[in-house]
Amino acid sequence: MTAFTPRSQLPYEPREFYNLAELLIDDTKYDEESRGRTSIGRAYYAAFLFAREKLQGLGERFSSDYRIHEEVITTLGERNHVAGSQLNTLRDHRNSADYSMRAIIHLQLCRTCLKLSERIILATEKLR
Repeated sequence: MTAFTPRSQLPYEPREFYNLAELLIDDTKYDEESRGRTSIGRAYYAAFLFAREKLQGLGERFSSDYRIHEEVITTLGERNHVAGSQLNTLRDHRNSADYSMRAIIHLQLCRTCLKLSERIILATEKLR
């Protein structure tokens, strides 16, 4: 028996990562730094996956390996410089939260990352 159930309905919506990030910030059942680091990661992936899906819908194609992150950021930046720059900044924060255990993660940074994610998603929705 596997721990995962295959999805038979609609595909997973990247905004659900945003919703989880938003809930985690204030969930005091978890350690503040742990929920902050996780929240930043989910905020990034909400924006990244939303942008990737939107850009693919507009005919863009991306690698299926580690280069995809840079490719999505670059392509988004070509269509909307501000959104591309914001996604790059959000990725930097996500990398720091995930890989730099000496980085100090404050909840204010988490809230800033959520706002960045929301702005990126809203800007990406407008792409044609």
